[in-house]
Amino acid sequence: MTGPALPKIELDQQLFRLLKNPGQLEALVILIERRASPSDIADELGAKLNQVTYNVKELVKMGLVELVDTEPRRGQVASIYRAVMRPVWSSEEWEKLSQDERERYSVWALQLFLRDVAFAWKSGSFQARKDSHSSRSPLRVDDVGWQRVNDILDQALREIHEVEVESAERAANNGGGALVPIRVAMFCLEMPAGQTNA
Repeated sequence: MTGPALPKIELDQQLFRLLKNPGQLEALVILIERRASPSDIADELGAKLNQVTYNVKELVKMGLVELVDTEPRRGQVASIYRAVMRPVWSSEEWEKLSQDERERYSVWALQLFLRDVAFAWKSGSFQARKDSHSSRSPLRVDDVGWQRVNDILDQALREIHEVEVESAERAANNGGGALVPIRVAMFCLEMPAGQTNA
């Protein structure tokens, strides 16, 4: 099953605007995780409803968010939105980006992950499970090794998304068992020449 088409807009402009506007970035993160109204987002962030509504409309203009439903709430109609893309690219899409675009996108993804770490730390769920995985691996590889490592990460990402689908199917078949929200981040970066392997 293929995902939604990428929005026809310059990625560089999207990321630059999001990195410069924390409110839009925070709203997008929530809408990546679940469907929500501007009021829901404002409540979660402790932000003003008019500012969140503006940020959501800007995300719609950028093609990152779409209106998916409306529902009556306290005598009014609430608009429900969701993100139309996750912050992830295929290798083929990634290769088409400039270095500047790749760097901006990576900073954005890292910022999202650091935000996740902060929330998990504050809530007490960070490393609460004894079988969790955390690693940082300083390596020395040649060009073939570099490609091999990135191929392994691409394959891991595909399998991770398969696990999510399988988990949703098990939950549905078991009468709606609880799904645990998790975050998985993978980065592979070349260090400057002469950098110690530590």
